[in-house]
Amino acid sequence: MKLLHNVPAVTKAIILAGLMSACQNEKDAIVSPATSHEQATDANAKTVTKLLVKDGDASLSYSGVRNVFTKEVVNSKYSKEYAYSGNKIIGTYTNLANYNKINSYDTYTLNAKGLCVESAIMPTLEYTTTYVYNEMNQLLLAYNKNKPNQRQEYQYEMDPDGQGSSLYSVTFYDKNNVLLKEVLFKYVDGTDGGYASFDWFPLNPEHLAQATNKYLPIFGKFSRFLLKQTIEKIYYIPNGVPAEKVYNYTYALSNDGSSAIKSIVTKDSWGKTISSIERKYTTPTGL
Repeated sequence: MKLLHNVPAVTKAIILAGLMSACQNEKDAIVSPATSHEQATDANAKTVTKLLVKDGDASLSYSGVRNVFTKEVVNSKYSKEYAYSGNKIIGTYTNLANYNKINSYDTYTLNAKGLCVESAIMPTLEYTTTYVYNEMNQLLLAYNKNKPNQRQEYQYEMDPDGQGSSLYSVTFYDKNNVLLKEVLFKYVDGTDGGYASFDWFPLNPEHLAQATNKYLPIFGKFSRFLLKQTIEKIYYIPNGVPAEKVYNYTYALSNDGSSAIKSIVTKDSWGKTISSIERKYTTPTGL
């Protein structure tokens, strides 16, 4: 059974977002996002005591007693550094290959649950994104505050064990309310008989709104399982033909008992390898 959490009318979404914002203002709490190694408890949960420090070309850094994610450096070419203050996160994007030129600043506003409710690209503020969540604190909608029809809608599917729901699809619309594309997510590849592979170190999908980051744990939880396949359906291409792209993912896991991902191989529907990345972890201090 699919949980269709998308909103059929943008107006309704804006009203809902306004109500959520009002509740946030009432609480006026100082919050910070959960650390990368903290996990929710479920029937099959175990204690996670590692931090991701290397994800392909990206090197990650943390700070403080809660090991908060603070910096990402990619191929020594650019960095993304994050500073935390109250219910705000400021992200600084620096071009390291161009005499450390600062390209932009992004701001993230969090609610009392540590979820991002608004992000903005500075200093122009031309693109400000508002985020709406469902009752399970899963991302439901992300839309351009200045052009509400420009949005992404998220749908979830109930997990077979009934213990939660996983991201099923993301649909993209432009400012004129034209459907651009849809990305479908699958967690079963037909070889494991079901949702056998839990993801103990989940990251955000790479299909979020502008000014987001897959390492910032401030956009809710999308799935408890390792992603096995994505299907990207492109519906609108100017002077082009709609297309469909399929990507399959296989994982090599650590044998140290942590189930940490050592590597991820991505292949297309023809079996051609698109990418192969390695991950490395460290044990945070104080654990």
